[in-house]
Amino acid sequence: MAVQRVCQTVSNNNMTVEQIISNYILTDGQINSITVNFNEEPSAIVTLNTRKRNPENGVEDVTIDIRLNTLTHFDIVEDFESRSFSDLTLTRLTNGEYYLSLDPYDNSNQPNERDNFVFKCKTLTIGEQ
Repeated sequence: MAVQRVCQTVSNNNMTVEQIISNYILTDGQINSITVNFNEEPSAIVTLNTRKRNPENGVEDVTIDIRLNTLTHFDIVEDFESRSFSDLTLTRLTNGEYYLSLDPYDNSNQPNERDNFVFKCKTLTIGEQ
């Protein structure tokens, strides 16, 4: 069985943050992995098990890769007691950067100084496995 990879680039306006939030159910999922690259252009790949809205089938389970390119901020404090996330914050900041928190302080989808698992980057891409 061949694996088909679907990729949606947010930075090129192919898919907005609002479309990502409306296409995917980004609550009550699991964190599979996080890879951070400390090269000339720092980046990270966050792989999540989550759900996608499907007009034909209702809701389907999917694994997505969130690629955060040109990282400008990375802040994680983790005790590794759980892989699950109940909510996340994904938004575009006024300076044009993208903000992702996998452990937000609240569910307002707005950055909060008490958020955890925070990434900020210049471009963001979503891909399905």
